[in-house]
Amino acid sequence: MFKKTTLRLLLCMMACISMPNVLADTLTINTAIDKVTIYKQGALVSRKAHIKVPAGVSVHKIQMVSPVLDKKSVQVGITNSDITLGKVDVDVEMPNRDFIAHKNDSLKKISSVIEDSINLIASYNKVLDNEKSVLLANDDIGGKKGFNAEQLSAIAEFLRKDLDEIIDKQLVYKQKREKYELDKQLVGQEILLLDERAMEPKGAIFVTLVSPSAAETDVDIKYMVKEAEWTPFFELRLAEGQPTLEVTKKVMVLQKSKEDWNDVKMTVTRTNPSENNARPELKRYTLPKKTQTTSLISSSSKEMIKVMGNVRDQKGSISGVLVTCPESNTSTQTDKSGFYEILVPAESYLIFTHATHTKEKIFVRSSSLVENVVMQEDAKLVYGNKIKLRGVVRDEEDVLPGANVVIKGTTEGASTDMDGNFELDVSYGSTIEISYIGYKTKTLKITATTPHWLDIKLDMDGNMMEEVVVVGYGKKSNGIKKWANKLTGAVSNIREEKLKETVPASIDQALNGRVYGVQVTESSGLPGVASSVHLRGTNSLTGENDPLYVVDGVPMASTKGNPLSDISPADIVAMEVLKDQSATAIYGSRAANGVVFITTRKGASVGSEQYLSLFSKLQDYTAEASTLNTIPSDGSEHEAMLEKISIPVEYSYYAAPKMTPNVYMIAEIPKWKDHELLAGKLRVFLNNAYIGESYWTPNEIEDSLKFSVGVEKDIAVERILKSTTNQRKGLLKMNNKIYREWQIVVKNNKETAIKHLIVRDQIPVSTRKDVKVELIESSNARVDEQWGSVIWDLQLAPNEKKTLSLIYEVTVKNEKDYDDLKDDEDL
Repeated sequence: MFKKTTLRLLLCMMACISMPNVLADTLTINTAIDKVTIYKQGALVSRKAHIKVPAGVSVHKIQMVSPVLDKKSVQVGITNSDITLGKVDVDVEMPNRDFIAHKNDSLKKISSVIEDSINLIASYNKVLDNEKSVLLANDDIGGKKGFNAEQLSAIAEFLRKDLDEIIDKQLVYKQKREKYELDKQLVGQEILLLDERAMEPKGAIFVTLVSPSAAETDVDIKYMVKEAEWTPFFELRLAEGQPTLEVTKKVMVLQKSKEDWNDVKMTVTRTNPSENNARPELKRYTLPKKTQTTSLISSSSKEMIKVMGNVRDQKGSISGVLVTCPESNTSTQTDKSGFYEILVPAESYLIFTHATHTKEKIFVRSSSLVENVVMQEDAKLVYGNKIKLRGVVRDEEDVLPGANVVIKGTTEGASTDMDGNFELDVSYGSTIEISYIGYKTKTLKITATTPHWLDIKLDMDGNMMEEVVVVGYGKKSNGIKKWANKLTGAVSNIREEKLKETVPASIDQALNGRVYGVQVTESSGLPGVASSVHLRGTNSLTGENDPLYVVDGVPMASTKGNPLSDISPADIVAMEVLKDQSATAIYGSRAANGVVFITTRKGASVGSEQYLSLFSKLQDYTAEASTLNTIPSDGSEHEAMLEKISIPVEYSYYAAPKMTPNVYMIAEIPKWKDHELLAGKLRVFLNNAYIGESYWTPNEIEDSLKFSVGVEKDIAVERILKSTTNQRKGLLKMNNKIYREWQIVVKNNKETAIKHLIVRDQIPVSTRKDVKVELIESSNARVDEQWGSVIWDLQLAPNEKKTLSLIYEVTVKNEKDYDDLKDDEDL
């Protein structure tokens, strides 16, 4: 027994310190992906196989795995305790390269033969053209002596026969030439496709096993890949009158690990995986701290990695490209298929140079294995001098300020100004790319026929279409925070402490002088009349320069009056101003003039103890898909189902007839955290009818989650101006009065009763002592005179109709104020 154990240990030591291919032949293992665990960023891939292990030392190659796996994360397990696990190596190979290179050579030979055939047909045609010319040139056949009629007839028949033969042959040659040219085009396309497929790398894991005798074992391989992520997605099925909501939890998964996941068990989780298997080392900490000095690190002390790839342009692979690493002073050249392979230090640069292409430079990270490079033809060298190109970039409705116009393959470019105009020096033959967040990128080849003034129209990208954002009350991230990781524009903040320094009469005044680049101009002192707030300049083509206001996550509809008149400045916790093109990335073209985010006390989380909920079980959310799933490595989102659940739900309705005649159905989920609902997209069905997509953002500190279902067509609301009186009183006209009587009619056309219908209206709010507002009648509404809000909470029986009255009077002393207000439709 002792000798047997000693022999196994010696074999294991030899396997660990020697190259595997020296001791044993490599045996190939075909494995299949069994399970994938997807994290917030990255995925753990599990493979399984059953193998036969020969006696002694053997090396087993697990082929066709992801080439971008994290080497430090690789774990290999075996079930047979008699077999000893030795060294584990990871490498990257190009399994299709030799086959594709051979096929590429064959295709190029075929293309050459086709080209020769086309040239031969052209030569035949030239001969026939010469014969035709000779025949047609013999118009003096008989000379002075001439021929009789019989002879002329024979000669004419001879010429006609020869010409017919020539025309027939030329027709045949034309058909052959067209066929050859089509064949040549198809072969060229296949060559381009092969060039793209030639660089499809695959990873390989080499496992050394030591066994005292022939045996069998199960092998379990796990490794991390970074190019994977998931987002929550929900299907909601609601039915009026039903106390439950059917929720199908789903996820949208995308991955680019360069290996397809076919019929795998899938788990999604918000936990963070361990980065690698190495334990952390706590180093000695000395005082006082020494001043850090910059020193050059020798490339020999860095990890050396093998980098390979393909170099191509728009036409195909490029041979003879010089690939240089300045740090290690090493270089190589691409072969005829555009392939290169070089050993370089990690965290270094590779430079690619070619006589007819622009120089390319890439950074090699420690995780870099395959670096495919696309080079661009040097337009200056090929096409000569530049021209000045001008134009405008627009969409369906308006110009696009801040759009990027870049010469493809270079860093040269320009951005459109506030009127969508741009100016750029380009070379003939170069290609420009026009891009804007939320829109499809457009490319344009610049030729001698391209006009020097361009009117470029961009189309909306369906994958980045605007969404309805529905939030629970009290979400602190109702402002700009939830977009923070996606923004590159300018963001300005006003916190409660700054607002308390003074007491502004309106939100517009709160912005004035506190945010750089924001201009606030008072239009008048009249109640309900908005100040002029400009974030992006005052030269809009449409004349509309007002920003979009988002209050507690909900965009405010634009009105002729002040959209923020209902909000008291004393109730504001924070304001955030977003400028630049990031605003349109979130809310589309309606935010072209910027966005003002406002968080009120109702929409803010207060108290440090409430932040503890951020560390709830939702942060460690884990769920397993109910069925096997297939996720190809194409970078596209793929849908997978987790589970179906029934959730209690309550319904109410909301109407603001001053803004819209629509009535909206609102759903409320109590104790939503018990059901582990994450923020995500919604696909909503009402009474088995699809009504559209939405989005919810559950608030960690709220017990209930509210979201808008859609427009309720069986409830009608109408706002009618019943009476209006304008009176000038007194000799000096110091008490001019404006009287308004509004009538709001609500009708329930449903067959069921309505328990809660919130109807919201408003009265003007005075900001000056010489302007007074008196509420005369409100039909028992809940009134907040500071905000001017008027709210009714109605209950309606089936087919019941209710009429509400809103009567108020405005007294003004200033004659100009009176003239402005008496014809104001919003008063």
